Amino acid sequence: MLLIYPIIPTDLTGQSTMTLRKFALIGLLLPVAAYAQHAEHQQHPNTDHQGQHTSSLSADDITGLQEGRGMGMARPAELNGYPGPLHVLELADALGLTMDQRMEAQRLREALLAKAQPLGAQIVERERRLDMMFVQQRADREMIEAATAEIGLLRAQLRAVHLNAHVGMYAAMTSGQRTRYTNLRGHEGPAMQPHDGMLDNEASPEDMDHGDMDHGDMDHDGMDHGDMDNDGMDHSGMDHGGMDHEDAEPTTLTHDGHQN
Repeated sequence: MLLIYPIIPTDLTGQSTMTLRKFALIGLLLPVAAYAQHAEHQQHPNTDHQGQHTSSLSADDITGLQEGRGMGMARPAELNGYPGPLHVLELADALGLTMDQRMEAQRLREALLAKAQPLGAQIVERERRLDMMFVQQRADREMIEAATAEIGLLRAQLRAVHLNAHVGMYAAMTSGQRTRYTNLRGHEGPAMQPHDGMLDNEASPEDMDHGDMDHGDMDHDGMDHGDMDNDGMDHSGMDHGGMDHEDAEPTTLTHDGHQN
């Protein structure tokens, strides 16, 4: 850092000399203070406004968690037609919200913050504890598994809070308002539109034609077994060898093997 020392004239009166010396001292101290502040911020980039930091969270992440911001946690809802309370309040006039709808959006927003801010603060604190395990070189497998499991559970709870707020806002709006919200927010709308509980390209089992066959009118072989015997033929109507067995005269043999 370059420091510039002012040249104080020696031929001035005593009072003028003292004044110049004061300004010179201030000029020397200001660059030093600025350099010290710059060095403090360079010491760790992930530092919040309280001077606390964690390796896994940026300063913006820490602030966002502590203030209950969405931070993309409700993106599946937002991008698929489920409005968020905060943005609904921002677009209240354009959406034509009624007074009751405005009050409901405000209630949902306040309820979200009441749950999200404490959870966010807990996540920041648990991340700092995890960070310190490694800073102090005392981390082991059991400690890591317990710490990450706790952080994961808190993050899951926080995300559910944000998603549920969108679900509540969805129920408080009309279909036209939700469509208008999607357009105003610049989203393309839901990727899949439900139709009577099913997608348009789905068919119900009742509407499917299984081989164009009516199983109720046909047997499993496609034949009527009631009119046919097991061989598919009527033995009672057949003439075996052109003879009537009841009228046929029995044949006898003589002792020399000839027929009688």
